[in-house]
Amino acid sequence: MARAVFDPNVLVAALISPRGAPAALYLALTRGRFHLIASPQLLDELDHVLARSKFRRSASREEARAFFDAVARLALFTEDPPATVVAM
Repeated sequence: MARAVFDPNVLVAALISPRGAPAALYLALTRGRFHLIASPQLLDELDHVLARSKFRRSASREEARAFFDAVARLALFTEDPPATVVAM
């Protein structure tokens, strides 16, 4: 089965808009069409973004929590990527 890694913004877009490519991808994920690969760092970022007050217009805190829990339940976990050091 295919595997995919989503930027957290794709997942946020799937929550706040029922139309468009992000929502279609989330629906395909929930139907088992592919595996979502996620790391603790990615899910932590998603959780922090969904907690922002500006998203309350699109989803209540409870809806955001339920969405986050669904994503976490569906994901296959991998380790966080190593930190990248940029030499100057």
